[in-house]
Amino acid sequence: MDDFEPRLRSCSREELLAAWPVLAADVLTQVHSPEPPDKFARQLRGRPEVGRIFDAWDDLDDPSRGLAWGRLGRLLTEAAYASRPYCVRCGQCCRRAGPALFREDLGLIETGVFAASHLLTLRPGEPGWSPFEDRVVVLDHEVVTIKTRPEQGCLFFEPGHGCRIYEDRPQQCRQLECWNPNTRALSASDRHLDRRDFPLNDTERRFLNLQDKQAPFAALVAAVEAHKQGDSTGVDQAVRLIEIDLGLRRDAQQAGLDPAHFDFLLGRPLVMVLPALGFILARDERGAWTLRESLTEG
Repeated sequence: MDDFEPRLRSCSREELLAAWPVLAADVLTQVHSPEPPDKFARQLRGRPEVGRIFDAWDDLDDPSRGLAWGRLGRLLTEAAYASRPYCVRCGQCCRRAGPALFREDLGLIETGVFAASHLLTLRPGEPGWSPFEDRVVVLDHEVVTIKTRPEQGCLFFEPGHGCRIYEDRPQQCRQLECWNPNTRALSASDRHLDRRDFPLNDTERRFLNLQDKQAPFAALVAAVEAHKQGDSTGVDQAVRLIEIDLGLRRDAQQAGLDPAHFDFLLGRPLVMVLPALGFILARDERGAWTLRESLTEG
């Protein structure tokens, strides 16, 4: 409705009534509801709270119209979502990020729905998308997610076809009702899976433990923070951690581990996650490594 606001906030009641079906159709389209717009607009117009706004419209001053307009928008959106209390497989959720995995999803791993090459580990301190908060948050614990593809979203989402594993979709996908503004967020008791919940072999566990000990992501966060506070050792600490991380990946490959599994087993290389902390690794005029602010974060 934002596209209509400047024009309609100054219109008359009759003009607003005439535009009402168009507004309704616009919101229904946004939430992928199959509800007929004319029927939807007529039924919503008959609600007492909507009728009171229309009846008082011509007598409202500009600030009051702003509040009334916001109320109309909320009523329209809530009613539009309520008109489709089911998943229409539009892909809106899928395009944002791959879902995090919870302990209820272990069966999907055991039955082979997911392989390690499909997964990405986000470590404490990394930014990640929260579908329930609808924003990027800094994680305070480890989360294993399904990978995404640029401009497409979840690895299992196919534009024009929908989810390739819909019948076996993870718990988060089942729990998240994007059409329901009051959907319940997964609670603290719905524990995220971490790497140690998976059936790892001895070599995989050895490299996971080495990384936790020698190049944890939290140490990179601390090095970047030190650099931001003017500590000259911050750059050296960051470079050392990045070199150790890359070395572990080389050693893991030489030990026979599949590099296609590294995003899961070891997370993304520290040098690739560094821009999410606001910096990139670069050479200064003397050829020494330095941290340079990145153009984009996240």
